[in-house]
Amino acid sequence: MMLEKNHLHSTLLFHGPKGVGKARCAEIVAHYLLEAQPQGHPDLHHLIPEGKNEAHTMGSMRELIREVGLPPFQAKVKVFIIHQAERLTENCMNALLKTLEEPPLDTHFILLCEEIGMLLPTILSRCCSLRFAPLSKAIIAQYLVQTHSTDVEEAQRIASFSHGSLGKALELFHKKETKQVKLIRQLLKERLLFGLPAWHDILLQIDADEEEKQADLVFEEILFWFRDLHCIKEGYEESLYHRDSAEILKEQAKILLLPPMMKIYNIVTKAQLSLQVYVRSRYALESALLQLTL
Repeated sequence: MMLEKNHLHSTLLFHGPKGVGKARCAEIVAHYLLEAQPQGHPDLHHLIPEGKNEAHTMGSMRELIREVGLPPFQAKVKVFIIHQAERLTENCMNALLKTLEEPPLDTHFILLCEEIGMLLPTILSRCCSLRFAPLSKAIIAQYLVQTHSTDVEEAQRIASFSHGSLGKALELFHKKETKQVKLIRQLLKERLLFGLPAWHDILLQIDADEEEKQADLVFEEILFWFRDLHCIKEGYEESLYHRDSAEILKEQAKILLLPPMMKIYNIVTKAQLSLQVYVRSRYALESALLQLTL
């Protein structure tokens, strides 16, 4: 058993897609090791990416290494959970490696990672890895029905777009409630065909109300909209994400000359990544929409 304390590896690596339970499992392991609830426990430490570009800094890594050298405050051990370990810079990974090579007996590390290929091989060699696979559509749909009173058809629709991630399914379920998503959906439905002058005021509103946590949802809305346009052109209306906008999509599909779906994905992803280098959201959105509609 992985959770036999005398045999538990000092460094665990939980890797897999976002929203499949890695962080929750890390909390369960921490609870087991600390013999107490982990929330607010003085011997549980979280290293979380910082700033708009969501990167781990050398300053936070130095602080982690300093805390590793201190004795536990209350429990018999200390637990360090490193979130989004793929966002560690090479310098951070090299600094961490020295600690992982000879960890104190009272210290456990849990690394959470979506892209295992972005970790140095030397880091991977020090970890006991556990892969978290995507969840089935049936499990996600059942969860939405039982915990969020979603009707079965809507739950199945959301599950089919979640890519096996419960976290993504919950984002999609709540997405209609966010202001920025409502604004970009208004642009796509009412103004997409009319070009930049018609988009300007909506993009300014999105920019003024900029919240980092909503940026991914805004770009995802664009990606789903153009995917739906492809579905209309290819005769797969039953697969639409925006089913309530089918008639609008049909009209737009008659007029727009759509890029291939892979090019659409690359355009949206590139624009989304530009936010990490402090490009304003309205400029990133303008660039993406212009490329998609030319």
